[in-house]
Amino acid sequence: MLFKTALTALILLICPLALCYGQVSFSSVYGERGYSALRGAYTWDLDNNWILIPQGAYYRNTDKENEKTGSTSRYGLQVGYELSEALLLQARGMFQPRARGYKGFGYDVGLDWHPFIRHDYWENPVIRMNVGQRHKKAYVEKMMFH
Repeated sequence: MLFKTALTALILLICPLALCYGQVSFSSVYGERGYSALRGAYTWDLDNNWILIPQGAYYRNTDKENEKTGSTSRYGLQVGYELSEALLLQARGMFQPRARGYKGFGYDVGLDWHPFIRHDYWENPVIRMNVGQRHKKAYVEKMMFH
């Protein structure tokens, strides 16, 4: 109970201050067989061309017929540096602790190019190139035969 109270107080105090210096975004997805996901990110655009984006996601599967039911979380950090108004150099990392039989981590480095602000029906199009690695591992429980 103390944890919920502290978390609620933290959200009520920090969220208004965070909105003064950045942007909070949330998205959710619902799928078949009880799948749901909630993703959130905070974009902190610093004055010296640096951009920090901590990210978090929560995934849940409630299908009783699937043996991989339960929930898992994924955490990430994206760091960007604006080389010019049209070029953004980025580095991203992701970590998913072991849960529901899965574990993962990943990182990549990329370059975003905004060649023009508006073109016909596209608004703020991006040409993106990323180089990196993502690694996900599935664990299988070992069965012992007697």
